[in-house]
Amino acid sequence: APSISLEESKRTTMLVEKRIRQIPEIEKTVTRIGRGEVGAHTDPINSAESFIIFKDKSNWRDGMNQEKLEKEIREISRIKYYSFYLSRMP
Repeated sequence: APSISLEESKRTTMLVEKRIRQIPEIEKTVTRIGRGEVGAHTDPINSAESFIIFKDKSNWRDGMNQEKLEKEIREISRIKYYSFYLSRMP
């Protein structure tokens, strides 16, 4: 994977967070850039890990479900060299 500077990593994650927060079902996002100091972590220091906090499902748009929401998150977050996985949805 291409390497980017910490500043570029910060800029990219801020852009993705801004886009994701446009989705009505999203309450907030939190991102951690870097890695722990434990030697077992193999992530580069410019890697980022984002957490998406969802609103209660009772506040979701009519007809919205997990599959549609995941698709919308992936589409709105499409940026070169940016990849992610959704580990658990509400």
